Amino acid sequence: MGGFRRDGGIIADGAIPVPEEPGLGVTLNLDAVEAHMAEGETLLNPA
Repeated sequence: MGGFRRDGGIIADGAIPVPEEPGLGVTLNLDAVEAHMAEGETLLNPA
């Protein structure tokens, strides 16, 4: 089973870079998130 992120590691050269675009700065692996949701929860539309 994979991790919760699709875009690799978050730490670069010992630091966490601040994203320049709006948002979290990560791309979630929605398949992994959905596989770990509590019973009865639904995944929001990512669009």
